[in-house]
Amino acid sequence: MKINKLLAVSLIAVFVLFAGIVFVADMSDNSSAASGDKTLSDYHLTVGQSIDISCKSVFTDVTFGSIPVNQNYNPDSGSLPPGVSITATNSGTNYSNPRFTGTPTVSGTYNVGYKFVNNSSWCMEYVNFVVDPAIFTVTYHGVLGTVNGQSTWTEKIIQNSYASLPSAQYSSGAYSFVGWCTTSTGSATISSLKVTSNIDLYAVFNQNSTTISGCSSTTSVGQIFSNSFTVTPANATISITNNGGLSGLSVSGLTVSGTINANPGTYYVVVSCTASGYKVATTTVTITVPMVIVPPADYSVYVGYNFYYKPDTNPANANVSITSTTKDGASITNSGIGVVGGALTGSFSSSGTYKITFACSASGYVGVSKTITIVVTNPPASSDPPSIGSLVVTERPDEVRMYDVVPFGVNNAVNTKYYVNGQLFAASASTALFNVPSAGVYTFRCDVIGVDGTIASASATIVCSDTYYQDMAWVGVGYDFVKIVSGSDPAVTVSGPFSYEFSTVGSQRVLSVTGTPMSSDVGKSYSISIGTSTYSISVYAAQNFAPVPEFSFSVAGDGFTVNTVFTGQYASKVLWNYGDGIWISDTSHKFKDVGYYTISCNAINNIGERQSSQLASIGIIPQSYLSLDDLTDYTGFVGETAVIKIAIVSTDTLSISGTASSFLHVSGDTITGVPTDPGEYSLTITITHGDKSVSEGTIKVIISWKEVIVKPPINWTVIAVLIVVLFFLSVVFRSATKGGHGGRNRR
Repeated sequence: MKINKLLAVSLIAVFVLFAGIVFVADMSDNSSAASGDKTLSDYHLTVGQSIDISCKSVFTDVTFGSIPVNQNYNPDSGSLPPGVSITATNSGTNYSNPRFTGTPTVSGTYNVGYKFVNNSSWCMEYVNFVVDPAIFTVTYHGVLGTVNGQSTWTEKIIQNSYASLPSAQYSSGAYSFVGWCTTSTGSATISSLKVTSNIDLYAVFNQNSTTISGCSSTTSVGQIFSNSFTVTPANATISITNNGGLSGLSVSGLTVSGTINANPGTYYVVVSCTASGYKVATTTVTITVPMVIVPPADYSVYVGYNFYYKPDTNPANANVSITSTTKDGASITNSGIGVVGGALTGSFSSSGTYKITFACSASGYVGVSKTITIVVTNPPASSDPPSIGSLVVTERPDEVRMYDVVPFGVNNAVNTKYYVNGQLFAASASTALFNVPSAGVYTFRCDVIGVDGTIASASATIVCSDTYYQDMAWVGVGYDFVKIVSGSDPAVTVSGPFSYEFSTVGSQRVLSVTGTPMSSDVGKSYSISIGTSTYSISVYAAQNFAPVPEFSFSVAGDGFTVNTVFTGQYASKVLWNYGDGIWISDTSHKFKDVGYYTISCNAINNIGERQSSQLASIGIIPQSYLSLDDLTDYTGFVGETAVIKIAIVSTDTLSISGTASSFLHVSGDTITGVPTDPGEYSLTITITHGDKSVSEGTIKVIISWKEVIVKPPINWTVIAVLIVVLFFLSVVFRSATKGGHGGRNRR
């Protein structure tokens, strides 16, 4: 029993000691109070709560009318909560109706002491103000979507705590939630929010784009192009935005197909993908049309006789090379046939069926190969002379300047040769094909050769009045322009190296303007007048190689004007097509509408012409860039790189000013930098356009510290007190235990 009493007394003593130490530690900054001091109970307030409290209800032990030592009622110890003060009415030497008034702004516990005089004695009166944090409402507006299944959702947050910032959802995949904005019209989102008042937040969504797979294809003239696209979402549809000059294409479901009927070259077809609610996505389908070789006929020739075949290609004058040769199905290395001036020519030393595969190529085009079959036999023993009835030359209706040359009534011939204006262009075939280079009068002749070496001939003259090269002439190359005259002969005036004459070809009256310029004529232009019409002929230096149609382009500051620059070689003349099918010499073109356009370059010289194309995006801005109209205030954190991308064109110059320019700088179309100090800064963004006009926009740049959780400091005083208490308890326990054992022993 004694042991229990002793232990109880010891515990009480320890408790008193501990409480005294803690009290002394807490009050170490306060003045000593007189014996009449009294600490009143806590008075609970809330941040933002307006108060007006009579001091009589607080200092209950003071005979009011007594005067505090500090007569202006400033506290003698501690401090009032921020936003709260004590007021009183001065009436002589006394103060009447003192009151605590105001609105507390900061939570916490505030111990305030006042010294009062009561007759001849004084005392300290204390009051504890416990200011609780305010509870605020955060209202989330889903805008396009919902928050936790509701269009508007709220949560209660203790002052200076952080909002939960839940995710918002949209009913389909057309929009993705980005974050929360503090304004209903803004787009800048917050990464965290310390709540200090009631606040409304608005969901910011990004509109997603559909997706569509890409495609590239090499499809020959006359073949069918077909491609099925993969899209998202699954219910998206596709359409052709720009056919790139391939008018035969159409859409069925998710498939684009059609027969290719276009000149060799590269074509860019823009296909759009749409779905309800989504941004439209596009893909560019690159269709390369290889160069064309007019299918060769099957040839027959006798052993030892000359064979001649020049492939007719589009583009013309392609490079020709033999890739393989077989005789009666077996590969051979030397058939006696080689390539001379772009033609397959030579003679065979033995009979058999020969298949010669040759390749045609041209810079900027996809090359193709063809195989020609030649049946070689021994000459017949007959010595009858050869004969030919007639030669017919007709223009193909669907191919410009392309003529079929067909002999009739051929007998006893061991070889056939075809000439135009005296120049051999084909041999060893029953028919021939010729593409005349320009307008003019052309005389075709077919020679049939007999076993005895005798020759029979037939000829035909045609008039080609095509005007394609009417205004161009080259040094050392004969110029020929033909006009069919109806009625009386018109008056003609020529200049420079050119002359004219009238002639009758068949039943047609023909005017021919001819001439061969010299090197001194290069760069000059000569006027030709026919009746009431006049045209000019420009003279160029002749080239030894086909032109290379390379070019570049840029978009001017207005976003719609394109300027082209020819960067190729060997071109006498360059024409441009800006997607409307019209070839012009202008190197600048202004488009009327936003869209995708195919820009084509056609380079021409005396060897031939070549084309190339590029796709231009006019007025289409990448979605990750902002225009000045789209700019909103920027929020970021100290130490994190700020990035703002501005939509500008190549001729624009971007510059910035304002207080934010102290840590931000411009790099091309991007404003970037790393802020080092928190604060609110101004940023003025200026775009100076190519025409010297200026566009400006100003935003706020708000930089803050990232919230860091700080661990409270260790209170070493409390730890020391606990150690002392534990030591004292252990001593008491040991003493009590020894005493108990002694008592039992005395029994």
